Formats: sequence, structure tokens, C-alpha cells
Amino acid sequence: MSSLICFLRGDYRAVNQFITELSCKYLEFEYNSPDGKGGFIAGTKEKYFVPIGVRYLPLGAWEIVFPRQKKDLVLTTILGKKGSLESPTGKWNWMDKYRWTLRKMMKIDVVPDYDDSFFFPIFKIGIQVIPIGYKEDVINADGLENI
Repeated sequence: MSSLICFLRGDYRAVNQFITELSCKYLEFEYNSPDGKGGFIAGTKEKYFVPIGVRYLPLGAWEIVFPRQKKDLVLTTILGKKGSLESPTGKWNWMDKYRWTLRKMMKIDVVPDYDDSFFFPIFKIGIQVIPIGYKEDVINADGLENI
């Protein structure tokens, strides 16, 4: 799983509708098949459909959790086409020192590059997304994720 941490600005109703629609989207996720004893069978894959997880963090930030295989789809849906992170006038450049500080405190990375060729249709009118950072879960030697 991966996480995008961001600030959302806009009218309360618009942000609420955006969060509701985002959390209602289900994404395909491949994982090892369960063995019935609480473990997993190595080498077997099973498809699950998991919802996009959204939770509110302190300071008005939001964490959006999704399968790492669908990174391009989710990042394009939330952040838009490439280049929209930095507006032509440099609207969010003044926040870089604050975003850097938040990333260091939360131990997260910069938002990675992504393919912006496809996205979910979702309500985003009147909403500004200010990305803080991105985090992927650690994968153990046996291939399982630390969630």
C-alpha cells in the first residue's frame, strides 16, 4: 500500500463530497492467498478489491491510502496532470520550506513522478490539493508488507 499526504482547501461541502467520492472507489489489489490458519500461501496470488482509504490527520492534512500498483491512477486523479503541482505563477512555491519540514517530521518522501494518461472521474470543482509527501510500506524479505 502507498499513502499520499496532502492538504485540501475549499468549501466544506466540496471537500466532503471529494473525500466521499474518493473513498467509494475500489481498486484491484493482488495478494497471496490465505491458508485458513492466519498465514498466506507463498507463490499464490488472489485478486481483492479494496476501497481507497482516507483519514484526517492533525493540522488539517489528509492521508489517502491506496494499492501501490495503482499509483499512477490515484495520483493523476488527486493531483491532476503533471505540471499542475506547480502553477505557472508558482502559487505553492512559497510553501516548500514548510512542506520540507513536514516531510522530515512525518518521515515521508517527495511525491514521485507518475504517468498521467488515465484518471478516475471525480468531483474536484473548487478544491485545491496541496501535496505534502508520499510514503510506501516496507516489504519484508518474505514479500509481505508492513502495513
